[in-house]
Amino acid sequence: MMFFPMPQGSKKVNTNDAEVGKLANDTSEQADRLKTLENKFTRLSTLTEALWDILLEKGELDEHLLKARIQQVAQEREDRKTEKLPCRKCGMQNAASKPACIYCGGELDGELNESPFAGL
Repeated sequence: MMFFPMPQGSKKVNTNDAEVGKLANDTSEQADRLKTLENKFTRLSTLTEALWDILLEKGELDEHLLKARIQQVAQEREDRKTEKLPCRKCGMQNAASKPACIYCGGELDGELNESPFAGL
């Protein structure tokens, strides 16, 4: 049997059973979460397709109107991400998604233009 010396400066890797177990558990939890998200996506996609088919059958929409509305909604979402509100106390601008002023802790003036689906 032949032995090869470890190169100088290299460290022996110690694996702790608890660390390995934690990593395995974290990986399993992430896999479960991913599977849950995939299932939700599939359900939402199916629902969207069914609703679109119903609207087409009733003649209330066409593909051009749908594409225009998709672009409008995408732009509104981008606008909400960058929306700013002034602080009532110090006047500084803050991201509208913040619960209070990041500079002084004061109350923000105005309301966020939230999506009706924000709580979902």
